[in-house]
Amino acid sequence: MYTVACHLVEARTGQLIGNFFRPRIWEPLKMASTYYGLSDLKDHRGTENLSKGYL
Repeated sequence: MYTVACHLVEARTGQLIGNFFRPRIWEPLKMASTYYGLSDLKDHRGTENLSKGYL
């Protein structure tokens, strides 16, 4: 369901979902370290402070 909602937003706005969320949700909430995907994170901040997952 989430994938369909993201696709609809992207199709209607012509923007990637992360670019849609940033000015409307994350910036007003002062969520400066929130990114939609890993590539978005790498483009803006790098991964030096990214937590590592363990199994």
